[in-house]
Formats: sequence, structure tokens, C-alpha cells
Amino acid sequence: MPTEKDVRQTILHALSELAQELPVDQIGFADVARRANVHWTTVRRHLGSREAMRTVLREQQQEHGVEYADTKTRILDAAERVFAEQGYANTSLDDVATAASLTKGAVYWHFASKSDLFLSLLEKNVFDHVRMLPEKIKAIASASQGAESAVENWLTQELERLTADKRQSQLFFEFVSSSRDEAIEEKMRDFRRRAFAIALPMIEQLQMNGLLRRDVPALTLGLMVHALFDGLTVAWMVDPEEVQPKLVAKGLAQLLMHGIGGTLIDNK
Repeated sequence: MPTEKDVRQTILHALSELAQELPVDQIGFADVARRANVHWTTVRRHLGSREAMRTVLREQQQEHGVEYADTKTRILDAAERVFAEQGYANTSLDDVATAASLTKGAVYWHFASKSDLFLSLLEKNVFDHVRMLPEKIKAIASASQGAESAVENWLTQELERLTADKRQSQLFFEFVSSSRDEAIEEKMRDFRRRAFAIALPMIEQLQMNGLLRRDVPALTLGLMVHALFDGLTVAWMVDPEEVQPKLVAKGLAQLLMHGIGGTLIDNK
């Protein structure tokens, strides 16, 4: 009769094999139990919680140099493609499931609805961009060129990113304009505020370095730039030839650095 030590070794061996065959989120106690030829409760007894088991699985994958896109990532990647191609209104969760080579049930396991999926995708894209900001701001702050040129280059990069794919821009505004659900609006406000909370210290750093005017609150500057980007993106979607990132960024940098107003005229 196998000892507890033998059973544990058998379970760990089964776990190691499965880690090289499947993404972590597709492996459950029952899968390990079948491979080890034991009851699933025995697996749980030796490995603990599901999350503890997944930690071991991830360690096994790292040890063997195995990388899998988990199911949630596959769904998000597929959703980004399908939403961009078909638009928000014309896309169903069935379409996303087909594009990800998954069942609709697998999509519903991770996302409660189409709007929930889109919001998760939007949040992912926002924070992927926010995570890159510190390096960009550091490069601007340490630039040997003039302050205005440094800000202009940054704005050019941001506008080029926003105008790289018309379908993505149309998709965002389609979703925002069609949303009437307070819960959705609250989620958008939440991750927008979290993104601003990360960006504000960077804006303040640019102000301290003299790259942005200091007499305007950092939050106001952030809101102004955000609103300008939104407005310019809409203008670009309507008339791409009129809104050219490099030309627009130059004028926008001047506004940020020097303001929009001229000398007040005293009519007395």
C-alpha cells in the first residue's frame, strides 16, 4: 500500500506533467486526480487551496520555461480583435468565444456580460498605457533639448498612439455614447480616477522641472490634456488630413507651456 509520501510524489508528478500541457486556469483538482489516479479530495488534502495549487503550477511552468496565455487573456485578445472589426453593437459573446477558440460558457465564466468584457478590455488598455508613463516622463524630464520641444515630442507620441487605429477610437466612443447603465458608468469613473491618481504625481514632477506651467493645478492640467486628446481624436476620425499629430502637438505644447490667453485690453 502506498505511503502518504508516495501519494504526494505521485500528485506532484501529475501536477508537473499538466503544467507543461495546459494553462494554469484550465487545471483543477479533478484533472490532477485523474492523472494521479487518486480521488480529488486527496489532491486537495496534499495541495491545499486551489490558489495554492495554481502557485505550484506556475512555479512548475517557470521551471520548465513553459508560457501559456491563460483563458482570460485569450478572451481579451480575441475581444479586442473582434470588437475592432465589427464594432461594439454588432459583436456578441459567441463571436468572441469563436475567435478565442473557446465555448461561450468559458467566456461567461470570466465575464458576466458583453459590457463587463469590454470594460475589462478598456481598463487593461488604460493601465497598460499608464504603466509606461513613468519611463516616458523620465525621458522628457531628463531631455537635453528645450522644454517646449520635449513636451511637443511627448504629445506627438500620445497623439500618434491615439490615431494609430481608427477602429479602436471609433469603438471607444461608440461604447461610451451607447452606455445608459449607471453601474457601467461607475466602473468607468473608478478606473479613470485610478489612472489619474497614478498620472498626477508625474504631471507635478513636470511642473517642478519647469516643463509645464506651475500656476495651474496638476489635476486641471491633466483634465485639460485628456479633454484635448478626446476632442482631437474625434476631429481626426472626421478629418484625418486636418489633424496631423506632429503639427497639432506643436501648438498644443505652446498652449500648455504659455497658456491660451493674450494680454488683457483695458477699454477704459
